[in-house]
Amino acid sequence: MNLRQLVRLKRPSAVPATGKNIALALGAPLILLTQRLVFTILGIFDIETPVIVDALKHPWQVPSEAPYGAIWYAINIPIGSLQIPGLSAEQSWITLTSTIDSTVLLLLFRYYKWWIGVAYVPASFLMWRQAPYNLCIMWLTVAGLAWLPSLVLAILAKLPVGASATVWNFISHSSQLQSNWRYYGLLATVWLGIVYIRVRKGRPFLPREVRTLIAKITGL
Repeated sequence: MNLRQLVRLKRPSAVPATGKNIALALGAPLILLTQRLVFTILGIFDIETPVIVDALKHPWQVPSEAPYGAIWYAINIPIGSLQIPGLSAEQSWITLTSTIDSTVLLLLFRYYKWWIGVAYVPASFLMWRQAPYNLCIMWLTVAGLAWLPSLVLAILAKLPVGASATVWNFISHSSQLQSNWRYYGLLATVWLGIVYIRVRKGRPFLPREVRTLIAKITGL
């Protein structure tokens, strides 16, 4: 597999429209979205959400508020600018983010192996509950299934690319990496998983016996 093949857009083909597949593709995202909407209305969401929403109004002015990249802000500022009647700014942002995330899950079930969507659910659930600001990083990561360079965009979005040296200095001396290691670990796991799926037909980095076993289990 050459570089040109890796970076080109890989158009997915829909999985067979069986009753089971349709039920999974529609049911899982709907259940997840319903649960999130109920939690959002009840005010049960990450306590840092107000800080994130406030940061969208003045990117990078306060280094400790959303020290992420320009790509991250390009995704979240439009979401944060939309106000749903009857909801607070925080509830609006988390509701719209939840809706987009459920749409991503629907697309995963519709166009890729069922186990990819199933694996996305727990990762998405944990991120939504404790680090919803990482969900757009996961969207960019799984978009790597169709367009591999999106994996690079995911890294650039997570890092404060485009920010001043003050923000870079903050993250280099921050204890967030130690306190939030599980989120970084989860993002890295999803990222590496997408890399493996995309380049599995290229030069393998797992023994043939292991790849054969994985193929038998997952149907790859």
